Amino acid sequence: MSDRHTVMLNIVLLIAGGLFAVGICAPLMTVQKWRVFTQTYTLGAGLLRLFAAKHYVRFCRKFSFEVICSMISPYDQR
Repeated sequence: MSDRHTVMLNIVLLIAGGLFAVGICAPLMTVQKWRVFTQTYTLGAGLLRLFAAKHYVRFCRKFSFEVICSMISPYDQR
């Protein structure tokens, strides 16, 4: 690869990494109850709650399916 391709690849990977980080913290859904209480759920907050509650098996399973598989699937060459 030439230096130009390496620089472009690094820029694209940096942008993809930033978008991935935003996607982890972005709200998955917002629930409004009686127009008074609003709760927002994010993937990152859910993972942290599982880890804080000492549900390590559920944390590992959720982390592997949601985070790791989403990083691997674009590169699947089947």
